[in-house]
Amino acid sequence: MKGDISYSEMQKANDPDTGVEVTRLSGGGAETNHPYFTASQVDLDNRFVIVNSNRTGQDQFYTLDFADGKMVQLTDDVDVHSACLDQANHRVFYFVGQTLKSVRLDTLEEGELMEMSTSSIPASLTCTQDGRYLAWTIVELNDVELCTARYEGEFSGGSKGFREKFFRYPTSLILRYDTEANSGYVVTGDQRRMTHVIIHPQDGNTILFCHEGPWTLVQRMWVANVATDEVHPLIETKRHLERAGHEFFTMDGRIGTQYSYRYRSDMDWLFDADIYVNPDGSGEQRYYYPYRRPVHVHANRESELAVGDTGQIHETDPAWRDYISLIKYDAAGHRAIVGRLCRHGTSWRKSSHPHPVLTPNGKHVIWGSDIGGKMNVYMAPADWDACVKSDR
Repeated sequence: MKGDISYSEMQKANDPDTGVEVTRLSGGGAETNHPYFTASQVDLDNRFVIVNSNRTGQDQFYTLDFADGKMVQLTDDVDVHSACLDQANHRVFYFVGQTLKSVRLDTLEEGELMEMSTSSIPASLTCTQDGRYLAWTIVELNDVELCTARYEGEFSGGSKGFREKFFRYPTSLILRYDTEANSGYVVTGDQRRMTHVIIHPQDGNTILFCHEGPWTLVQRMWVANVATDEVHPLIETKRHLERAGHEFFTMDGRIGTQYSYRYRSDMDWLFDADIYVNPDGSGEQRYYYPYRRPVHVHANRESELAVGDTGQIHETDPAWRDYISLIKYDAAGHRAIVGRLCRHGTSWRKSSHPHPVLTPNGKHVIWGSDIGGKMNVYMAPADWDACVKSDR
């Protein structure tokens, strides 16, 4: 029930390659995971993370303390999903089906904020750091059977029917909710699948989103200005020859994304980079990798250190997908320097992507992995000195 307190079966072990202490924060035979890496999820005092777990038999949200594994159940509903943490006011925003709700962490008082139509799927919920504004997407896909989904492999890495969803061009809307005015607002919409909505941590008028689909076929990154009704592309890419995605906001409001380039569509990618840029397109910085880039990257406030969920450190490196890596950015040399921090060992099923995040103080890394069969949340210190460094 909501308010129930339990303690996770925490386990500590030293990584065999680096000696870094890795803590399994969750346990007990349940499936437990943290929110998507673009959502705020760790409190500003770096004490706990919000997680989703089926330890009671169905998915619910919990706080999970780093010190002792204490878990407090925050919800008691059916079909809870897509949560984010209001770091200033210690509230969690989340969906129950098509209903946007909130719950306070101190009193567990619930609030029902807004209800979406049953013909749409809400997702990608994020909020500003002060908790005033929320943003998310709704996509009209509920009544559409994806005929290719059943034929896609379990380890394909993408969502089932990914290309089919793209070519169906469903109606999508980006919405914003003002918690002070108790009002919802449609920011923009299109006849294509729009996802990966992220609101600027300090500026509720600036919203980042993507046109979802194969990265080589879409101009993925877009920025919407709510106050002026302007929507413009960011890091414009050439169809088939460039790709950019897995965008995110740093805590100070810069945008990071992962970029690749080739000069012919039938060839492998020539180089990979991480790009950091301001929402208006100014101040762009590029950092190039010596080998293949990590799959998901999340950076600290200063955009100087990042974490990724793979890490290739030499040219013949068959296990590069098995590691959590730290990335140091060399501004003078425009280089992204990779260091292996520890092994995550996940299966890479769609639901088991590690999606690592740095805590707000930049001192620890949080990720998910189904190593051992069940999905669990892990933590390790962001110790650059302990990493096994790339040979380039």
